[in-house]
Amino acid sequence: MRSRDPQARKEEGRDRPRSGCSESRGNATLKLPSRRGESGPSRDEEMRERTRGPVGSLRAPGMLWAALTLLACLIATTAAWYATKSTVDARARAQFDFAAARLVDAVRERVSSYGQVLWGGAGLFAASSEVTREEWRAYVQALGIEERLPGIQGLGFARIVPASEREAHIAAVRAGGFPDYTIWPEGERDPYTTIVYLEPFEWRNQRAFGYDMFSEPVRRAAMQQARDTDQAAVSGKVTLVQETNDDIQSGFLIYVPIYRAGAPLASVEQRRAALTGYVFAPFRVYDLIRLGGLARQASDAGLGLEIYDGVGVQKDALLFTSRDPSDNALASAAFVSTITESVSEHPWTFRFAALPAFTAGIDWQRPLVVLLAGLVISLLAGSVVGTLVAKRAQAVEVNRRLSVEIARQEQAERRLRQSETKFRSLFSFNPLPTFAYDARTLQFIEVNDATVAKYGYSRAELETMRITDLRPFEDVPRLLEHLGGGGRRPGRRVGEWRHMTKDGQIIDVEVTADDMELSGRQITLTVVQDITARKKAQESLIESERMARGIVETALDAFVQMDESGAVVDWNAQAERTFGFSREEAIGRQLASLIVPPAFREAHREGLARFLCTGQGSLLGTRFETEALRRDGSTVRVELAVTALRRRSGHVFNGFIRDLTEKLAADEQLRQSQKMDAVGQLTGGIAHDFNNILTVITGTIEILAEGVADRPKLAAIAQMIDEAATRGAELTQGLLAFARRQPLQPREIDVNALLGDTARLLRPTLGEQIEIEARLEPGAWHAHADPGQLSTALINLALNARDAMPAGGKLTLETGNVVLDETYGRMNPDVRPGSYVMIAVSDTGAGIPAPLLPKVFEPFFTTKETGKGTGLGLSMVYGFVKQSGGHIKIYSEEGCGTTIKVYLPRTGEAAAAGEALPVARPERGHETILVVEDDPLVRNYVVAQLASLGYATLAAGNAGEALRLVDEGAAFDLLFTDVIMPGGLNGRQLAEEVTKRRGAVKVLYTSGYTEDAIVHHGRLDPGVALLNKPYRKSELARKVREVLDTVRAA
Repeated sequence: MRSRDPQARKEEGRDRPRSGCSESRGNATLKLPSRRGESGPSRDEEMRERTRGPVGSLRAPGMLWAALTLLACLIATTAAWYATKSTVDARARAQFDFAAARLVDAVRERVSSYGQVLWGGAGLFAASSEVTREEWRAYVQALGIEERLPGIQGLGFARIVPASEREAHIAAVRAGGFPDYTIWPEGERDPYTTIVYLEPFEWRNQRAFGYDMFSEPVRRAAMQQARDTDQAAVSGKVTLVQETNDDIQSGFLIYVPIYRAGAPLASVEQRRAALTGYVFAPFRVYDLIRLGGLARQASDAGLGLEIYDGVGVQKDALLFTSRDPSDNALASAAFVSTITESVSEHPWTFRFAALPAFTAGIDWQRPLVVLLAGLVISLLAGSVVGTLVAKRAQAVEVNRRLSVEIARQEQAERRLRQSETKFRSLFSFNPLPTFAYDARTLQFIEVNDATVAKYGYSRAELETMRITDLRPFEDVPRLLEHLGGGGRRPGRRVGEWRHMTKDGQIIDVEVTADDMELSGRQITLTVVQDITARKKAQESLIESERMARGIVETALDAFVQMDESGAVVDWNAQAERTFGFSREEAIGRQLASLIVPPAFREAHREGLARFLCTGQGSLLGTRFETEALRRDGSTVRVELAVTALRRRSGHVFNGFIRDLTEKLAADEQLRQSQKMDAVGQLTGGIAHDFNNILTVITGTIEILAEGVADRPKLAAIAQMIDEAATRGAELTQGLLAFARRQPLQPREIDVNALLGDTARLLRPTLGEQIEIEARLEPGAWHAHADPGQLSTALINLALNARDAMPAGGKLTLETGNVVLDETYGRMNPDVRPGSYVMIAVSDTGAGIPAPLLPKVFEPFFTTKETGKGTGLGLSMVYGFVKQSGGHIKIYSEEGCGTTIKVYLPRTGEAAAAGEALPVARPERGHETILVVEDDPLVRNYVVAQLASLGYATLAAGNAGEALRLVDEGAAFDLLFTDVIMPGGLNGRQLAEEVTKRRGAVKVLYTSGYTEDAIVHHGRLDPGVALLNKPYRKSELARKVREVLDTVRAA
């Protein structure tokens, strides 16, 4: 739909025939007195001589012929000047109209191509029953709209929300991580059409989040049109809600309707009933025209451009202008054209003005040159005629020939104008390969120079070829089907094809084809753009993005990306596990309030501001340790590396964050082990030297005692010295045991038999107030150790347990078979993975405070009163176990008793250190398990092992966090909880609360205490499922599978 204003039609009128006008001017001129005849007195003189008549009778004919000759020449000159001027004007007008039409087509194509992007988004909704926010974001990011679709504000989805579902919809979006979300503007409407997705979700687009577009009349009209026609619809002029007080631009939106899958859409009523929402795109018109290169195209063409919404030029409908509002360029422009064009079925009016840059390229001097030359010729002709009246016939013939030549020149110039209008507009101004072919025979009619250069054929070769000759052989059937009607539509067509050059190279091209009629012949005008490099770049970009995303998602470190505003824009799976926030919860939130501790937030903001101002950051490119905040409010020590990346939209900051919890724990255990080794070496050396001293003392005291036997007082003193030396020797033996320098005689022993004998010896020693129970594994392996020293160690542990139960209690002795794997070894660096016999000694005493636990194995450390212990009992046990190649672990809490577990190598393990452990196939599953453990190191270890077995996991640090997950509706198949936890509720109480909320639920307990040590404390009922710490992966897999398959619900 195009129309031109009266001024444009006036300019076009210059191409009409001008012969009649010239004749009327000539007749009018004959009525005026001529002065040109005065230039020919010589001719009159000659006439007088020839005729010898009166002077007046000779001068009059000469003056008349001279005047007529001069007049004819002036008429011819005027005609030639006017024809030349008309030709120049017509060429300039054609060039102006062509440039204007190209700009209009460029705008229409740009808007149409963006509409196709929206149809791609609609296809995503058609292919899926529900498109999540992450899928929509991934789709928009894959499009790369900032680079490939300049000028578009974003791609969004607006959902139809009935009034009855308004509150439920708002609650659902808020639960998805947007607590401030609401539908606006306020007011009751039915339905609402609210914006729920709009990517990229940066600050400007966030202003539109929740906006009900159907509440505004202009947007509503376009949405109703799209809904009823099932076509993309362009809205009228609006001001986008994303606009701020700065740089306000006119805007418009494109809508594509989304219908319920499978619903009938034959009638308007059916389409209205099936509507579920709209895929839409907002545009800021100045950004669209400028960033898309259209303003530059107009400037390069020397044209001023104005775009108005609707039909006609209305000030309040102005969408875009390339000129300063105070500039009055239209009033003085050589050409002005107004074109009303349908842009995606919506009228826009384009007004163009020829700027000085355009008119500077026009040969305005040519008509003036013709005029001056004609005047000179006319004067010369008049002079010649005046002086050569006798040769009037010759002058008339010259005048006739001149007229014929002028007429021929006009006809040639007219044909030239037509030819240039038809063909030069197709080829001369286009650097892209452009050709025309016969729509029936597919034979090339005309090709431009770019076509010759691109395909390698000469012009003569191409004019003998058909368009099928430029296609690979395998693509020809599809092309013929397309041209035969299967894919051919009237009007302009744009598509992507493969072409083949003369040397056989295959190139990807975008083809734009227009059908037209020329002299009764149907031809197709085609413009070709080589997009081979662009497609390869797109494929490389997609592959690169896919690889980068895969690396980030599988990284062992947490990956967090932040933009210049401090908002999180990327958050990988390890970040979810490290900090407790899901990706959906983290994206868009301020990083400072999410994981930066309050004490560091101000420094974080200052560092960001300093970098944005100066480009300098002291921490960029380095690795450093700091504190980070978890979702539960706890802090974690992390190692952080940050880099800055410059993008078109601004800087982004990439942070790789490593949780140092396991590393710090392992380092602490290693330091503790090294400290104990160092203390052991020191005490061993002291004990060795002290033994030498005691040897002298004990040897000489006997001689001294014999010498003073008859002196009672001195004999008593000698006896005291002897007893002190004996106690010193015992103390030295304890130090040697701790230093692992006592002589051992290890052999294969039956730990069950040894433990049974020890229990019988302990009964009279511990007293009746202590109940002793032995729970021995029937199939316990044999151990490799010194039986005498093992008995001594067990007695020491039993005596310590007795001292912790002054009012009486229960002592439990247990045995079992345990395999400590490499994972346990990484958490306990002093442990060599392998098979061990476990001996546990548990009491129901007062327990040991947590701050004292790391010191209990140190020599001379004791919590007993002075004189009631040397502080070497546990040190001797520690030294014996380590010297035997074993491992010892203590579990204790105040008021809950103590369990000490001794792990001795299974027979053959000590001698075969390099023997490979048998690999058992862990039992796997797919259920969801809620893990509740207050120790972060243990919790992370359990979650990782369950994930490797195929289970989905939910993690909580205490009973309160676990109950919040339950109340939020988290689904799980098994509750795996520690028994003793801080926070007021233990494991059994947590299971009872979960049962009240959910009904029957399966529960697996875990603890560092043995089962019988806990049963009679009232924390668990007999027969419950319990997994003792420590445990290996296969034991965890077996026990979880056993509970899921057989254990009754708690």
